[in-house]
Amino acid sequence: MAIFIDMKTFQPHDSIFDSFNIVKIPLHALNMLECIFETFPFIKKNKIWKGFFNNKWVLAISILISILFSYWLLSDLFSLNHIGSAEHGASVKEGIKDTSKGEAISSGSRYLLLILLEVIIFHFSVKTLSILSGQDQDIKFREFVAAEKRMIKLLFISFIKGVIAGVLVWVILSLMGIGFLSSFIMFLVYSYFMGYAFIDNYNEQFNISIKDSLLKVRQHVGAATLLGVVVSALIYIPIIGPFIAPLLGAIAATIYSHKYQVHKVLTPID
Repeated sequence: MAIFIDMKTFQPHDSIFDSFNIVKIPLHALNMLECIFETFPFIKKNKIWKGFFNNKWVLAISILISILFSYWLLSDLFSLNHIGSAEHGASVKEGIKDTSKGEAISSGSRYLLLILLEVIIFHFSVKTLSILSGQDQDIKFREFVAAEKRMIKLLFISFIKGVIAGVLVWVILSLMGIGFLSSFIMFLVYSYFMGYAFIDNYNEQFNISIKDSLLKVRQHVGAATLLGVVVSALIYIPIIGPFIAPLLGAIAATIYSHKYQVHKVLTPID
């Protein structure tokens, strides 16, 4: 009896890592950096803030959130010094617990900020795309609600993935004797999830599902990660950081996504 083996079973795309465009990480990161530098001139030229703050209560709430988060994020930063990585001679279980807790606190705070300011993020993402495409888009209330729900779902999934990744990264690097690098690696992982959230706001405008959006953003993993690193750093600027960072992230992500047509990117399953 002849036995036939389907060689497709052994193709590289079976691995989750093969859905990431690893080869072009440096190029895409540089392209995103260029778009970030274009963000400030774009805001100044188009006066993109006009109209949004006509309602003073929106501005007041945004400032209040920024102030509270400045205090919260800085408190988290100092608390991480007490958590840190596992002390010398600590058990693997203690190391996993300490590292995972520290990363979860930091990422959780940033994710919550994005959820609270999703209305602002989505507004400026739509506004930026309208200017770039030359097509005015009137955002309705139900679209803001849908964007908020999507952001909550997306970041919840990202948070769970991050916790799992944190444990795996710490165990693997510890076994290799370089466990001290786990915090740095996880910072990049969470930065990718941050950047993905911003680019997803762009993809959402083309009615792309969260699953398909994830596959498309993976093709621009370098860009998403760099954007997440920049936004994460800006958030820690007292008072203005928690407000300015998401705003700039939304605009930069849209400029990049429009320039490189991220919503049209072919994915491994296309």
